[in-house]
Amino acid sequence: MTTLTLLAICLMLECGGEPIAGKRGVASVIWARADGKAANVERVLLKRKQFSCLNRGLKYATAKAERMKATPSGAAAWLECVLLAEKMLSGQFQPTITANHYYNPSLCSPSWGKALRGKVKIGNHIFGSL
Repeated sequence: MTTLTLLAICLMLECGGEPIAGKRGVASVIWARADGKAANVERVLLKRKQFSCLNRGLKYATAKAERMKATPSGAAAWLECVLLAEKMLSGQFQPTITANHYYNPSLCSPSWGKALRGKVKIGNHIFGSL
């Protein structure tokens, strides 16, 4: 699997249903964790327990993304995710926030969530930094 595909799958599963601002927010977190370097993106994505959508393995994540892409709204979301991934890996991406963590409070309540600094809500996610 290419880094582009892996990144697009991660974006799709983490924020595919979000508006483009939410997708850019998640991409900004990935970019921050990669120290603003495309060469670090794959390592960041594959680091254990960093992105919940990848915790069950690449085979599971790929299958789930394929199911999501099969719907009309999923196809449009996939295109946005691929375009964001291409921008990140080509060095054209400009982060929209400086956060290094995010979560969806309707889905989880991580222990570190209360410690986030500079919290901002975009779509269904809370973004901030530890």
